[in-house]
Amino acid sequence: MTIIKRSKILFIAIIFIGCSTQKQSRNDICKKVNIESENEYSGNSQIILNNFSDFNSKSNKTLDIIRVSSTTGYEYKENFKRIFIEDDKVFIIEDNKTIHEVKLNSKQLQEAFLECNEIKSLINCSSKKSQNYLYRFFVKKENKIVMTFTANNQVKNIDSNLIKKELFFINFFEQIE
Repeated sequence: MTIIKRSKILFIAIIFIGCSTQKQSRNDICKKVNIESENEYSGNSQIILNNFSDFNSKSNKTLDIIRVSSTTGYEYKENFKRIFIEDDKVFIIEDNKTIHEVKLNSKQLQEAFLECNEIKSLINCSSKKSQNYLYRFFVKKENKIVMTFTANNQVKNIDSNLIKKELFFINFFEQIE
């Protein structure tokens, strides 16, 4: 009978410790640093590589934005989203090769990215999770890279006070479909 009681106590202790550890890991500590962020993609996805070669070439795109995010854990996943303005029309490519026009006024998109000039930021979050995230953002205006941003956590989990002032447009970008 004492063996059963000890195992019940051990079981309850394990659940309690597991829950308190899980609760702590949700409160990631994030810090923002201004650095020289990279402006190239170094992964294996051919679709992203093709988009980056086009992104890094001379073009007639007024505004060109690429977001690459990767998740590591039990398996590695990468996805990307690209939005650009060409001939006053807004186009989007997301995780595949199809390009389609978005019903969005190009001036709205340009105004949202008006303030991002020479922003090179890194948000580093200490995380106790088994999954790691890397989120990279690249903005090019009139053939000049004006902003790169990297975070090692999902942007939706980063404290909005860290990105509120100069990176407020991220949520706007993510909502465009």
